[in-house]
Amino acid sequence: MSSTHVDPAVAAAQAEVERNREQLAQTVDHLQQNIEAKKRPAAIVAAVALTLGVAVLVWRKRR
Repeated sequence: MSSTHVDPAVAAAQAEVERNREQLAQTVDHLQQNIEAKKRPAAIVAAVALTLGVAVLVWRKRR
């Protein structure tokens, strides 16, 4: 029996594993993008709140 012979079932399974690996990588990328997209609004709200807080402190100090 030749050592270079590849069982078609093994080759098909390897191809399926590779397709699954690529799909998983895409899913992880999408999840990371969604996480980043959800972080942005929170960062904007925090920046606005901080700015308003500083503005109120400055306004009170001047009164």
